[in-house]
Amino acid sequence: MMIYSASASVDGSEQHFERLRGIATATMVLRANAKTKMTVGLLVAIDPSVQIPVIPTFTYEHKFNNGLIADILLPKSVYLRKRIAENGRISIGSELDGTSLYLYNIDSTDKKYEFRQIEINSGLMYEHYLGNSFVATLKGGAKNIVEGRLFEKSESFSSYIFQAKPQTTFYVNVGLSFDPFIKKTAQQ
Repeated sequence: MMIYSASASVDGSEQHFERLRGIATATMVLRANAKTKMTVGLLVAIDPSVQIPVIPTFTYEHKFNNGLIADILLPKSVYLRKRIAENGRISIGSELDGTSLYLYNIDSTDKKYEFRQIEINSGLMYEHYLGNSFVATLKGGAKNIVEGRLFEKSESFSSYIFQAKPQTTFYVNVGLSFDPFIKKTAQQ
């Protein structure tokens, strides 16, 4: 079985729209039963600033007899999850993430710049189903910034004019999400 998907997103700042990005994926299901799901695929990023436009993907989910769940989505995340209490779930692991912002008027020209950093966040995450399609999330741990670069918006990430390598730091995120399709059993 093959699954195809595509998405588009826009980003910018308080000043104006900056960039349209797209992602297309093709995923082949290798295994899908009550305990194990496994897929392989390709992700194509449609964005002139990305370093690697085509990325292989691999997902693996396995439910162990003791209630633990291995949840691997490469290259994005690796988690070990456990349902606790009736509406909660705790996870330990790491995820690849990024932060991006736009800068204006940093020199005498009218050039626009983007600062982007690639992060690996490792630690604990607690999710709690609040009912009525709402989920509260608390995440914390160590944030390791792999690369942070400033580059002209019309250029690629590899054509940078400044590079930062901050030290590992502690992070805490609190979130509230709404998912109209979530079911209480989906929290398992």
